[in-house]
Amino acid sequence: MFDTLKSGWNACEYNSDDGNKLFYQIHMPNKLEDGKEYPLIIYMHGAGSKADDNSHIYSRFADFLRMYENSEYRNCSILLAPGCPKSGRWVSVRDWSQTTLDHTVEPTVQMQAVMAILDIVTDNLPIDKKRLYIHGNSMGAHATWELLSRFPRRFAAAVPGCGAGDPKMASKKLDTAIWIFHGDADATVPYECSVIMNDALTVAGHKNFKFTTFPGAGHGISKMIADTEGLMEWMFDKSL
Repeated sequence: MFDTLKSGWNACEYNSDDGNKLFYQIHMPNKLEDGKEYPLIIYMHGAGSKADDNSHIYSRFADFLRMYENSEYRNCSILLAPGCPKSGRWVSVRDWSQTTLDHTVEPTVQMQAVMAILDIVTDNLPIDKKRLYIHGNSMGAHATWELLSRFPRRFAAAVPGCGAGDPKMASKKLDTAIWIFHGDADATVPYECSVIMNDALTVAGHKNFKFTTFPGAGHGISKMIADTEGLMEWMFDKSL
């Protein structure tokens, strides 16, 4: 299947032997150079973009994808965008106001599918496994924190925007550069969620992270993150 991928977006579908199904999209460069390995961005969308087909990449909240499509990086990297169905969630939460998560619980079936797809893509495409980057906003940031917790030495850079994580994960040997974003007037996912993770990383002695607060901003900061000057340069500069 990966032999037929064209430049731009490619709608794909994952089906496991036990019936777990997930739609996902892969954005490919105009041309793959022989012998070259490409950085991979994993884009985890938020709850407002859930869909029962492959339309999640066209959500009004997909500002990062629109920026990526128009950037110089679209032809020097590959982007993976899993799609969560309307009935599912990337992470196990009671509600989105929950300030911390427990990453010791079994991942949701959707997260299990994402982890399987990530393995399939990195094993079958010319991916530079030292340059895996992940960005997620809202529910996608929850997922970003969880994936960092489950694979603390897999990702070179991570950008969680207005999400909650498990502060216990900070004690793991993280090899990931992290740039946290949150609006301090967020009424959906409390600003405290990112403060807790920032403080946990600080106490654990993790050096390679930073925290950007958008004063007075609510939950809808996806465009503000995408428009952040130097974000892509910061991300693509990172390698394990």
